[in-house]
Amino acid sequence: MAVADDVLDRHMAAFGKQDMEGVIADYAENAVMFTAGGAIRGHDALRQAFAGMFAEWGKPGTTFSLQQRIVDDYHAFIAWEAETADNRYEGALDAFTLEHGKIVAHFFGGKITPKTK
Repeated sequence: MAVADDVLDRHMAAFGKQDMEGVIADYAENAVMFTAGGAIRGHDALRQAFAGMFAEWGKPGTTFSLQQRIVDDYHAFIAWEAETADNRYEGALDAFTLEHGKIVAHFFGGKITPKTK
């Protein structure tokens, strides 16, 4: 089994449980996450970013649909759609590069449409 399979399984499970320490443990100390809002580098910045995600994704009514999953030894990709109380996520993707069993680069993209209240 590819290293990326194990890491992706563990990472998705930790995110789903809102397990901050489990999520952060998947990243190398100097890991970087690239988003439309800019680069998020290192455990402290990632912890802050995931705290915001957990606040949104932890609200009732959140749905998630995995559309595609591709992995090889040191790379992983998922395509997905979701809806939270605050936003709709369309054509979303996460791609990961791993070294020594840790995520060193994480790329996120997708169309995020805020819901009107």
